[in-house]
Amino acid sequence: IPTIDEYRFEKWAAGAGSVVTGAALTKNTVLNAIIEVGGEMSNGLVPKANRTLYVPTTTYKMLVQADAVVALEKAGNSAVVYGSVGMIDGNHVVPVPDSWFPTNVAFIIKHKGCTVDPVKLQNYHIRKDAQGFDGPVVEGRIYFDSFVLDAKKAGVGVYKIS
Repeated sequence: IPTIDEYRFEKWAAGAGSVVTGAALTKNTVLNAIIEVGGEMSNGLVPKANRTLYVPTTTYKMLVQADAVVALEKAGNSAVVYGSVGMIDGNHVVPVPDSWFPTNVAFIIKHKGCTVDPVKLQNYHIRKDAQGFDGPVVEGRIYFDSFVLDAKKAGVGVYKIS
């Protein structure tokens, strides 16, 4: 649900413990920035396994055009170019719409288990005879939140554009 995802990205970016600030990224600098944020996380003793790289579409386009990624594709490793199944520097790559990301955040790397993201479906009803609609209408109310755990905040890495 986009509203929940937007909220989570905002909370993750605000609570990140591994933050690197720098200039706007280009296709020549995006891989170095990912490796730099990953290095900050590793210095915070965050394991390399179970990391996910969330990139907005603009950054993702630069990433797949980066010279090193294009060289990998030519060598036969095309997973990164074709979608979210790819890996960069040990991170699973997940492209998301630009509008879901906080302002001036180029990407977020998150280790599994560093945040708590509860979702609770409070009310859920199916209205079979809703006026103005052909067919049933589903009504619901969802409560959600997101927290970066203080003890594990190094497990959330962010590249912020200065």
